[in-house]
Amino acid sequence: MKRGTSNSIYGNATCTTNCVNWRKACTWGQPGCRWVPRNPTGVRAGSRKRGVNGLTLSERIYSLLPAWAQDVAVTAMGARLALQRYGAEYWRYKKRLPGIYSLPLDNALSLQLDLLRNFLMFAKRSSPFYAELYKGFDPSSLQSLAALKDLPTIDKETLRRNVERIYTVPRLLAIEGHTGGTTGKSLVVRFTRKDIQRRMAELDYFRERFGARHGMRRATFSGKHLIPDKDERKRIFWRTNRMLNQRFYSTFHLSWANMDAYVANLNSYRPEIIDGFTSCIVDICKYVVNSGNSLQFRPVAVFPTSEPLFPGQRQIIREVLGVEPRDQYASSEGAPFIFECPEGSLHYALHTGIIETDADGEAIVTSFTTHGTPLIRYRIGDRITLGNRRCGCGWDTPVV
Repeated sequence: MKRGTSNSIYGNATCTTNCVNWRKACTWGQPGCRWVPRNPTGVRAGSRKRGVNGLTLSERIYSLLPAWAQDVAVTAMGARLALQRYGAEYWRYKKRLPGIYSLPLDNALSLQLDLLRNFLMFAKRSSPFYAELYKGFDPSSLQSLAALKDLPTIDKETLRRNVERIYTVPRLLAIEGHTGGTTGKSLVVRFTRKDIQRRMAELDYFRERFGARHGMRRATFSGKHLIPDKDERKRIFWRTNRMLNQRFYSTFHLSWANMDAYVANLNSYRPEIIDGFTSCIVDICKYVVNSGNSLQFRPVAVFPTSEPLFPGQRQIIREVLGVEPRDQYASSEGAPFIFECPEGSLHYALHTGIIETDADGEAIVTSFTTHGTPLIRYRIGDRITLGNRRCGCGWDTPVV
């Protein structure tokens, strides 16, 4: 981070310090600091259909429950998600991943071309939007990855306007994901069960390389609205999914005044895995340094998500939590994966899709795990630089 900017949930105001030198200069949360809380998810209020007091019916019912019953509700939702995510396809596909990740580059590119050809044929056959867009184009005739550039790109607003004609599965058979956009309108992306299970297999295989396993205690800092207003004064800013041994910590209450409660509960829970918003994990670490408090546990792995992981942030996580954080890239729309390897390089997983960049470095993605809402040459709004160097980890794929 540079002077005059901030990358924290307290960053609406201009910061007067240099966060790279956090030991000496940062006055985070102290008297005179002008940072103020914000919503780290970037999701605008009203993006979902709401009723009385701005809440959906299920949210109103949830808000009336005592904390222990809210844990039961969160666990029930976790059980439903587990059924969606960890079926037969998850285990079958995950078993194939060691062989896929060990492919030489030429073989990986050949597999990528086969997957692209099949995906384009599926989209044209199953989606009215792509049937019209690709009229006169025969996907089975595609002979090279370079030929993909002859197809038109689509942006977020095009996707939003045409999404009903892009869908290939009915709502009742789909697993839905939600994402925002430049207009603030919510976009509902549909996934097939097979795609969701393959994406979960990719994520879990990546995490297992760094010691994470199912069933380990997991602390997650996400944008879920789990703490009703009436419970704020009790300073219990977390709810637990006992099905997956996962505790969700509210990112909406992560202020200097509440940090001691967060740290105390983390010390009690002793998570083996920490994941979620990069800025929230960093802010916990900053509080520990600046307050003289301490974390009385050492996690097995830390996986910051949803935001960039800058060198200064990596340093403070490493020094406070005692473990190297491991980075990854995906998106709520279902973009191809980019994973960090044990050597610290970011690798583009060729078998999950294609990442192109335009002259300005904007990413144009085609994802092979988006059969419910096919993404083909989609301008996702992120900037990526693809490198040519080889990494010593043994994974023979492009480094980002």
